[in-house]
Amino acid sequence: MLMQISCIYAITHIASGKQYIGSTKDYNNRLYVHLYHLRKDTHHNMLLQRSFNKHGEEAFQFEILEEVLPENLLEDEQWWIDQRKPVFNYSMTANRHALGLKRSPFSEEHRANLSASHKGKNLGPCSEETKAKIRAKLIGKKRAPHSEEAKIKIAAAQKGKQLSDEHKLKLSAARIKSAQSKETKNPTRDAIIKWLRSQK
Repeated sequence: MLMQISCIYAITHIASGKQYIGSTKDYNNRLYVHLYHLRKDTHHNMLLQRSFNKHGEEAFQFEILEEVLPENLLEDEQWWIDQRKPVFNYSMTANRHALGLKRSPFSEEHRANLSASHKGKNLGPCSEETKAKIRAKLIGKKRAPHSEEAKIKIAAAQKGKQLSDEHKLKLSAARIKSAQSKETKNPTRDAIIKWLRSQK
């Protein structure tokens, strides 16, 4: 069983840097819920869902921004929202609707106190070592590395360049390779029947 991690987390579209920021008492469980609904096309956040559908799972990174005590989740989440201004969040006000708690928005004075308490914190992304650990724990197992197609798309988007003819050819080759791989991993019904008959 994976250890519960109380934290502020981000879901980031790697190429554009657009983010969704949230907080949870159990990161691994929340990550599972997010991925489950995104893969099923039933996520409550339509902005994030549409981007996920368009770019694919491999175009997103899930990371812990900061581990915090459960009683500080709401305030710390608000601080990160104020700093990052995540595009995928419907609201710029942190809330705990999942826990059934309600509150009024933070006052400017409260926000100023939060900012002062967070001085000196690193706003940059997690280290490569931390990212590797998080990725390895996704839903309790290691995630597959980016496909060649995904790498090419992400690299092109980050550089702000249009895909060249060479890149397009590589993408086409990657799609064919991916399709062949899926066919091997997921044999057709006829192939399964043929194999079963050969075992008699």
